[in-house]
Amino acid sequence: MGVDERRVIPQLRFVPHDRFEYARDLVDHLSDAGLRAFSSWECVPATVSVTTHSLEAGPRWSQTLWCLPWPGREVLYWQWPRVAYRDGVLLGRWFEPFCPLAATAHAAAHLIVVVGSAHDVSDEPGRLPLQHS
Repeated sequence: MGVDERRVIPQLRFVPHDRFEYARDLVDHLSDAGLRAFSSWECVPATVSVTTHSLEAGPRWSQTLWCLPWPGREVLYWQWPRVAYRDGVLLGRWFEPFCPLAATAHAAAHLIVVVGSAHDVSDEPGRLPLQHS
């Protein structure tokens, strides 16, 4: 018995097919700025993500945005994965909406700043600092 994603996440019934074009557009913006970027496709739930990192710093200083529905709304947003630690203990993980899916230039501009400065301000090796948009 297969998993019916409409039953798992009912909001995905409205997901536009052009989300892949927005992901490609975001990758193009990031690549034009001199960053390495790629997108990936997830099957369940059906979504796309874009990951980018600095060519100088390598993948150690990377950031990923996920194309996910805004909670309780029928609109897609680029969302940041977030984690909270206290005294080295994981307190929780969640996704924070960042900007509308179609706002690829805005998302790219923010990623360029975050990834470009991440190695200068990171509190823990291998992790980006918690960013608030």
